[in-house]
Amino acid sequence: MKAQQAVDGDRATSNAISNNFKLIDLRLKNVAANLMLPSPRKPLDLAASVLVDISRLGEFVTYDARYKLGVTDRDGRQVLEADIIYSLLFRLRDGWSPAEDELRSFGTYGAVDIAHPYMREIVQTITGRMGLPPLVLDIRAPEPTE
Repeated sequence: MKAQQAVDGDRATSNAISNNFKLIDLRLKNVAANLMLPSPRKPLDLAASVLVDISRLGEFVTYDARYKLGVTDRDGRQVLEADIIYSLLFRLRDGWSPAEDELRSFGTYGAVDIAHPYMREIVQTITGRMGLPPLVLDIRAPEPTE
């Protein structure tokens, strides 16, 4: 896990440059979910991690926010595994040429902060439709993994 000072620096960079990004499109790119235990023993524990992939083409940057989810029951048995990707397309402000670390900082925090409410909704929907109690991700996005 990153040192808190580095995390704070990346988040500050993301906030400082966020007005240079204009969200053009946000779409669900992939959902894969596997219900492994249809009758779990409550309470259920939801664990989530997020990884961000970045690609750039001229004035456009795409961030793929990939959430890996795991749900276990009170006996520690695996109930559900899911892999969900939201893709966010941004246009860069005219004349602005960001450094790679700026693109990474914005993707790690800015793009994930935008995608996170959509992830919360789809996790609640998926778990409810699988016959589980509708689970909700924390209000704050998990710290992205490297």
